[in-house]
Amino acid sequence: MADEPKCPNCGTTNGIYAKADLRWQAMTQSWEISEVEDTLDCTECDHSWSLSDSDFPQYEEA
Repeated sequence: MADEPKCPNCGTTNGIYAKADLRWQAMTQSWEISEVEDTLDCTECDHSWSLSDSDFPQYEEA
């Protein structure tokens, strides 16, 4: 199982999310992710931090 992102403020791995722009593609009847922000947010303590400051592995587009 892959490592989960961990909040540097409160230490939780629950409620961590990143924002992304989604667009509905009518031709393929599917959602397309067009851009993912470089910020992670914690819903437990309302802390935000940059993905580049995190030890969570970053994935590049193919």
